[in-house]
Amino acid sequence: MKRILLGCSGLLVLTACWTDPAGYGEPIGEQSEAVSAPLPNAYCTIKVTGVGTISMEDDYLPHVIQCENGGANLQALKAQAIAARSVAYYNMATQGSICDSQGCQVYSCGATPSAIHYQAVKETAGVYLSYGGMLTYGFFVAGDSGVKPPSCVGSSGSTEHWVTYNDGKTGTSVEQTALGYIGPPGYGQNRGCMSQWGARCLENSKGYDYKRILQFFYGADIKFLTSPGSCVNTDKSPRGYLDAADCDRVAGWAQDEDKANTPIDVHLYFGGPAGDANAKSFALKADQYRDDLCGAIGSCEHGFEADSPLSLHDGQDHAVHAYGIDASGGENSQLSSSPKALRCEPMIPDGVLRHVPNPAVFTAWQFDYFWDVMPVSDAALAEHEEALPVQAQPSLVKADDGSASVYLLDSGVKRHVPSPAVMDSWGFDWGAIETRPAADLAQLPDGPDVRSRPVLVQGSGSAVYLVDDALPTDGGGTGGGGSGGTGEAGGSAGATSAGGSGGQPVGGAAGAAGSEGLKPGTNIVSDDNGCACSTVGKRRSGDLGPSLLLVGLAGLIRRRRRVR
Repeated sequence: MKRILLGCSGLLVLTACWTDPAGYGEPIGEQSEAVSAPLPNAYCTIKVTGVGTISMEDDYLPHVIQCENGGANLQALKAQAIAARSVAYYNMATQGSICDSQGCQVYSCGATPSAIHYQAVKETAGVYLSYGGMLTYGFFVAGDSGVKPPSCVGSSGSTEHWVTYNDGKTGTSVEQTALGYIGPPGYGQNRGCMSQWGARCLENSKGYDYKRILQFFYGADIKFLTSPGSCVNTDKSPRGYLDAADCDRVAGWAQDEDKANTPIDVHLYFGGPAGDANAKSFALKADQYRDDLCGAIGSCEHGFEADSPLSLHDGQDHAVHAYGIDASGGENSQLSSSPKALRCEPMIPDGVLRHVPNPAVFTAWQFDYFWDVMPVSDAALAEHEEALPVQAQPSLVKADDGSASVYLLDSGVKRHVPSPAVMDSWGFDWGAIETRPAADLAQLPDGPDVRSRPVLVQGSGSAVYLVDDALPTDGGGTGGGGSGGTGEAGGSAGATSAGGSGGQPVGGAAGAAGSEGLKPGTNIVSDDNGCACSTVGKRRSGDLGPSLLLVGLAGLIRRRRRVR
């Protein structure tokens, strides 16, 4: 039995370059030999006409899904891998070989599989379709190239009439495709035909995973069996989804099914994929409770969320990639819906500007250039009033009356820290909280609550400012000693001020704090290649060092990061 195949090359678009399927091999609709399932063993090698005998999982299938549907995203590619494996298994079981053409499926198209094609095969290793004790032939065609959500049901195109829409159907109600022999209702070898354009639509617009995609076309009761064999690795790569990468947050979920209840690491890459020397990479734990995950994946604490990096709020497009890290050191995987495009205009929130006097203060507050400092225009800065400078370091206190409230002592007022999430977002140290007499704290005037996250801004000069609420004690900044520039190395020798605004990028007169200015991106390591091996520099990031693409985690030094 034959089917229409997608494309004649590994192009990133689907092109109809075939004619009627009856032109290939045996006539459509003739009886073919049934193959019983489950299969006793996996076919770890396959004989391809004109090519020879090659590895099924490491060579043949990655090339086939690249040639047949190469531009699809991960879940559609995984669905393609299972359908293609089912076709390959059928040919090996009945003929002992398979042709390399649109009459079977295309292996040789001149394109080289990329990491995502190997990943799709790896994550479905040995999996094939089955129903009613038979191996199900994975028919697929291109379908309607104009298919649209929300239905993802096509209506036109030269191959659309072969497609079956069996969403929610079971048993004898499942429609068979005329691409193959149509048996009695409930016939296990023919359970319909998948649309490749439709598969893309289901993933990209409705978030379907590969199983839901296949059930949409082959019926809700199609079985996914795994054949045993040396080429079938039982260790599954992590799965998950990058839900959001926007101006507020980067969020999603990740799980290693082999250790389903254990939170795993997620690596985020900004500006490129793993292995891109220009990408900045960070590690965080997918351990947040999400009610929607409890039933969907059988475990609840697998969410992750990080603040949107303010340094990327520059009006430009930035790719955000997310990878799940295998809990056992196996192969890692890129999460579904990754990458996403992050594009944010620089918008200074309401508030006053508080100058960060020197690098020592920047460091003491654990501010981070990548996460916290937004590039803005000088004109935008000029629209905001300047107030008291940021004090030398944070001072955290709580009362001795048993209250759980934590306060930041800031320029003579006490400011409530509203939640543990705010503590973490600012990088405040729980161990640094001092206990003070409640009566003493009661005497201090109340200031505004600490904001949910630090937002710093920098114009064309070296000065960096914290955007904050005005304090009751604001009445002109307090000067002090000279301070180092906060954007350039060094800084000119500066005069001290007494009661001035404290907001100018004054150079340091003497002393280590003013001897060297802050440089954007200081100590951020960006050439991780998919896994963390070393980290240096600032907080809240777990900056990732060089390693091998999509291999085991080694030697990660984890630090706090801007997470919620």
